[in-house]
Amino acid sequence: MVPLSSSGSSPSMGEQKVDLSPIDVMSFDDDAKITSMQAFWSQADLKLS
Repeated sequence: MVPLSSSGSSPSMGEQKVDLSPIDVMSFDDDAKITSMQAFWSQADLKLS
């Protein structure tokens, strides 16, 4: 696993920028407040530039 560091709004690995497109799954209560959140991604969703 490679640690990611945040630089402004784009995470980066050294000089490379990282683009990650996760699927976010959220649960809501009756008042429309978020009660849980999970993010799912695979290696294929990770793009380096």
